[in-house]
Amino acid sequence: MIAHIIALSLFGHSAIQSADYRVDRWRVQVSHDSFTGAVQCRATSGNLRISGDQLLVRLGSGTDTTQAAYRIDGGPAAPAYTTRLPWSEVAGAWGNPSAGRIPVPLSQLQSASTLAVRASPNASIRTFDVRSVPQVLAELRRQACPASS
Repeated sequence: MIAHIIALSLFGHSAIQSADYRVDRWRVQVSHDSFTGAVQCRATSGNLRISGDQLLVRLGSGTDTTQAAYRIDGGPAAPAYTTRLPWSEVAGAWGNPSAGRIPVPLSQLQSASTLAVRASPNASIRTFDVRSVPQVLAELRRQACPASS
């Protein structure tokens, strides 16, 4: 009996259950902690990541994006610096506070097809297909993901 109790304490089951979902080219990772009730989610597709109410375009930690701009579906260019990165996204990036990321408000992508970004005035333009963002957001809601995921 004591051996059984020791074995259960050493090899008890994990309180965290994780699952991966695919939504088009997106990977949605969901972890449920049955001990605390917490849910953590992550949605990524290549260089794109959903974080809170923003889509983050990751261009590499060495890329300065403080002068970045973005365009949605060929519309007017908007400066990315008017949209702030969540503190958790820039912590530890003191040499480059933008951390090589370009934030785009998710509210502007609800019916968008294409997102174009430029890290700086002399940088090349990168284009991303964002048509499936609404479906990814629906999956995050379906999984009861917190808005700050």
